[in-house]
Amino acid sequence: MKILHITAQKPFKTGSGIYVRKVIEQFDKKGFKQAIIAGISNEEKIDIDTHLSLEKYPVYFNVKEMPFPVIGMSDVMPYESTRYRDLDENMIDCFRQGFSRQVIEAVEIFNPDIIICHHLYFLTALTRSLIKDKKIFGVCHGTDLRQLKSIDLKQDFIKDNIRKLDAILALHNDQKEDIKEYFDIKESNIHVVGSGYDDSIFYSRDSSYEKDCIKVIYAGKISYSKGLIPLIKAFSSLDIPKDKIKLSLAGMGSGKEYKDILNTAKESPYKIEFLGNLIQDDLAEKFRQSDIFILPSFYEGLPLVLIEALASGLYVITSEIPGVRQWLGEEINNSGKIRYLTLPRLINVDIPVEEDLPMFENNIKNEIQKIIKNINENKYNNNLDVTHLSWRKLSNRIEKILYKF
Repeated sequence: MKILHITAQKPFKTGSGIYVRKVIEQFDKKGFKQAIIAGISNEEKIDIDTHLSLEKYPVYFNVKEMPFPVIGMSDVMPYESTRYRDLDENMIDCFRQGFSRQVIEAVEIFNPDIIICHHLYFLTALTRSLIKDKKIFGVCHGTDLRQLKSIDLKQDFIKDNIRKLDAILALHNDQKEDIKEYFDIKESNIHVVGSGYDDSIFYSRDSSYEKDCIKVIYAGKISYSKGLIPLIKAFSSLDIPKDKIKLSLAGMGSGKEYKDILNTAKESPYKIEFLGNLIQDDLAEKFRQSDIFILPSFYEGLPLVLIEALASGLYVITSEIPGVRQWLGEEINNSGKIRYLTLPRLINVDIPVEEDLPMFENNIKNEIQKIIKNINENKYNNNLDVTHLSWRKLSNRIEKILYKF
């Protein structure tokens, strides 16, 4: 089987980028021939494992033909980016021409059996409008639905062409219902496949681990929508000696949001460190050196970092993100290793109602302190087997769907 993968973003650093890379790696092991079209900056390469047999068709940004940074599906990305909401007609035309050339060239030269487009958004719709005689699948990552619901960019064009996809892969059942309703697509055309993690990298530490203090860690973009300011404020109000706990934030952000979060952390009486972007191996090692992972995000698709943290033996605190409970299943939810935060009321998908934030912060504080009590009492110290949620298993689920077509 020959598969062409298409993404408008850099195929690394973000959650959807990791998803693209890991599916490609797993399909390579199955002997599939693959190619990728991806948006990158002019000084970069498509940075995917050089051992893979993969044809690459980069679309360059920050060049004469596309004189602006790579467009990000989220408004805040861990690298310099352009927001979809800031595109004018000239920029949209540059985007359309740049990707159209590569899509047509890749299809002519590589001649794929199947095309997998990531994000149910403008590029996926553009690909469907250009290529009529190939099977095209769209993968929903959640941020695409957020863009569709928050800005008015080529809505009719996107909806009309997303409906024409041969199939859509959703992360969870709640998202499937959202896709069905928003695009008016038949339920039989939407397949829930979940997300995954790398079980060769993320695994629990050995029993000889010794800690000098409780270590709390977050990993993801450094932005408002991830709930980091409430997290820092909650952490700063803990009733714990200052030398007995610290918070680490892995990831990057940009602009005013990033500076505001840095400044809020500087005001904390507790130790808060910013680790920057970490490669997967380094993040896994940081997880094994930590005790509690927290994701207080206001909006997510299906955060694979939750599985990575659970696989690493961490206690997990996460926002009550739609689809997560169902995805993780009863055994994990009843294990005592994961606790859920009730979300504040939200405006435009991921902006919290200001008056709800004090309660949200207090909930974060209480959950951290409850887990610390469990740690001190050595409760729920068993490591979970989450290998059924690995990339290998995900690729098997996707492969079965592809062969149906």
